[in-house]
Amino acid sequence: MISDNPDIVWPPIQHNYNATLAALIAYLNQSERFPLSLIRQAQTVQVKKLLDHHYKHTPVFAERMAAAGLKPDDINHITDLAKLPPIYKRDIQQNKSRFVCEHIPETHKPVGEVKTSGSTGEPIAVMRTAVNQLMWEAMAFRDHQWNNRKYDGKLAAVRANIFQDITQPSWGLPVSRLYPTGASLGMNVSSDIDHIMKKLQEFQPNLLVIHAGVLMEMVITWERQGFDLPSLQHVKNIGCMIPDGLRERLKNLCGLEIQDNYSSSEVGGIAIQCSEGGLLHVLEETVYVEILREDGKACDVGETGRVVVTDLHNFAAPMIRYDLGDYAEVGSVCSCGRTLSTIKSIVGRDRNTFWRPDGSRFWPKAGMYDLPDIVPIKQWQIIQHDLAHIEYKLVTDEPISDLQRQKIQDMVPRFLGYSPKITVTAQREPILRTKTGKFEEAICLIKR
Repeated sequence: MISDNPDIVWPPIQHNYNATLAALIAYLNQSERFPLSLIRQAQTVQVKKLLDHHYKHTPVFAERMAAAGLKPDDINHITDLAKLPPIYKRDIQQNKSRFVCEHIPETHKPVGEVKTSGSTGEPIAVMRTAVNQLMWEAMAFRDHQWNNRKYDGKLAAVRANIFQDITQPSWGLPVSRLYPTGASLGMNVSSDIDHIMKKLQEFQPNLLVIHAGVLMEMVITWERQGFDLPSLQHVKNIGCMIPDGLRERLKNLCGLEIQDNYSSSEVGGIAIQCSEGGLLHVLEETVYVEILREDGKACDVGETGRVVVTDLHNFAAPMIRYDLGDYAEVGSVCSCGRTLSTIKSIVGRDRNTFWRPDGSRFWPKAGMYDLPDIVPIKQWQIIQHDLAHIEYKLVTDEPISDLQRQKIQDMVPRFLGYSPKITVTAQREPILRTKTGKFEEAICLIKR
């Protein structure tokens, strides 16, 4: 750790914000192993502070509580939040300016606005505070610590919020607040894939922070041309779900695992993948996460449900029981010894679920393990144009024969549970990512 007192080098001394951050990191190293019952008690104390504040100072939240017949005193345990119906992106869109608290404590300022990428088709803006920023920075350190990353290495980041190529002598915030670091390279996710790979090969990073959609395109190219990043030690996914098979393909290329996390612009960090057990640990100190069945009851281990999140520290906007539009599977106790609850996997988003004619919904992993036995594919995408038409887009170096096309068309209805028209299109070039670098294997175009 560096010292921010120019006359004191060792032991290092930190002041003000940096001292607070360092102390918070040290505390988190302990709280991640507290009994879960103690964590729930602490969350209860914190959420009551949050509820009291927004009930008094955010009229739209007071109205929401009243509509549910609730007052803050009715919430005596964190699990009592289940009495309050969730809110959705459309609720925030419709209220906009009313979703901002009328009185924000001075100790939570300054306040800034964050915007979603609109990946679910519902872009929104949410106010977040300096306390939210502090928590995010502390969790960034947790992520680095869990994965044993060395700060003196070189970092390359391919992100949506980097608008042009930039090289810096340090990693930047938050790590450079407390530690000397190696150099960093930044590029935008919409950059040409050949340009990204050329810059990475010149820079030779030890840590690559990247959207999985961009990584998928890189892996496709590496499989053709060979992998040329011998210094790479860590690959961290941000911003989107990891396409099926990408983990195995990257490991086959270079022996590296993808280090994952789960977050959203609206509430910040939600979970970090454990390097030991492989599960995603919920960041209980900053968020309370519920994974719910369709009837609103909590899912058991192994069940999949909707993700509802409460930001425990946002005193600017009441992000309380916010339905992210994601589906996740509840995890079990992790083998690492940390007591933070777990998520086994993020299954998909609302827009990634398909419809059957009987009104049921499902995740279309249809044939993903069988397709390579028919066609040597490098990438695939399935699109539900309407109930009667589903399209498979396949990236392959070889033309698809009529026999291969027929085998796919015969195979798919078994997995879908009904028999729509199946069209198969093939291309050599990778399927395009969104402007924010995300890649979606399944896209439903039906609006209901």
